[in-house]
Amino acid sequence: MSAIIQKLRDRIADLEEEVRQLREELSGDRFSFPAEWKLARQERLALSSLYASRAGYRSTNALHSVISRSSADTQPQMVITIVYRLRHKVEPFGVSIEARRGAGYALTAAGRKNLSKFVIEARR
Repeated sequence: MSAIIQKLRDRIADLEEEVRQLREELSGDRFSFPAEWKLARQERLALSSLYASRAGYRSTNALHSVISRSSADTQPQMVITIVYRLRHKVEPFGVSIEARRGAGYALTAAGRKNLSKFVIEARR
């Protein structure tokens, strides 16, 4: 019986590590943006996540997951507010974020290209 319990504990540990790695990948919290943009933590996390997205977009749920890690009191509709504020801060620098109806948010192709000029990837 204890061998089964140990196997289950090992499996749980493996799965917890996998979840941790997936959350880290989702957050994309390895980029720095210019200080003059005055991004709040949640805005920075959302922009980092959009920039790190291999698929080109993040679902509203995925962005909520990233944002809610920095604050326990976020509601899913907060994503809309955070993206709204973020758009106004980054658009003067040629960075555009589009809403994808039913899918979430994405950086436009031009927005991604312009953002890449400003992004500094943190060393790991």
